[in-house]
Amino acid sequence: MDLARIWDGIDVDLGQASWNQKHFFDLRNDKHTQFYAGQSVYKRIPTTSKISPHWERGWTIVRVKDKVAEIIKQTNGKRSTVSIDRIKPELKGEVIKHIVDGKWKPPDSERHLEIEVWEPVEVRSNQEEEPLDQSKRPKRLNVKLPLI
Repeated sequence: MDLARIWDGIDVDLGQASWNQKHFFDLRNDKHTQFYAGQSVYKRIPTTSKISPHWERGWTIVRVKDKVAEIIKQTNGKRSTVSIDRIKPELKGEVIKHIVDGKWKPPDSERHLEIEVWEPVEVRSNQEEEPLDQSKRPKRLNVKLPLI
């Protein structure tokens, strides 16, 4: 095989790989969410740690023009102008009311966790290891410990 054919094969493979990357990227990121005035949205907030929240709820769109939206905070009336890339629609049907209210309590039957507690096993310092006998395995004790 000569060098020219190798280069042609490389060009074909690179073209196919770049087409695949573009195609699957466009499939994943082609959302085209339509925003309108009066719609409730989440606003993306900068995070300082891994466990801090990434989205802030309670914003309503006042105006949308091209890729810019003017939003207002429902609680205090604070206004903000953001790119539509930094907001996402709030889906009302997915919010569970008792979690939002903060009044949810676990049922009495679930107030204790079942944690497996193992009995201690004798430690022998013999040089030779014996095959494991299944009858000498530690037994589980089902003990309910209170939640803290």
